[in-house]
Amino acid sequence: MFADDIVLNDPSTVETSLKILKNVAHSIELEILPGKTKWMKNTFTRDYCLRTEGSVIGEVSSCIYLSQAITMGNGLSIEIGRRRRAGWATFNKYRDVRDRRFDARVKARVFNTHVLPALIYGSETWSTIKEEERKLTSTQRAMERKICAVT
Repeated sequence: MFADDIVLNDPSTVETSLKILKNVAHSIELEILPGKTKWMKNTFTRDYCLRTEGSVIGEVSSCIYLSQAITMGNGLSIEIGRRRRAGWATFNKYRDVRDRRFDARVKARVFNTHVLPALIYGSETWSTIKEEERKLTSTQRAMERKICAVT
């Protein structure tokens, strides 16, 4: 196992692997920090408390993996919320583009090359429902209205 790996194992196998990993890491003067090490289980797994040498490893219901939110329920609401916030953060970073002195083509180019990718990053892997698409579309349109100074 390496940092940022997703694995499918039963808990006893994971504990054994963690012991081996901890010993190998210790031999090269690295340390596994229980406070930073987390694990996630699916709904079919029985309740379990994962431990390594007496320390309990915290369980999480969602995590960020390769810049996307992963949840066991496979819902996209967390990821869409993250993408909308990222889109607005990028949009606000380029607030000068809202100035009426800029040509519409320049505004569109900045929006399409900087803001839109932040908003829809990873969306090619999503299987969305209409409500989730509506949230992204309304966010995009709100940004476009601000750029065009339309209320």
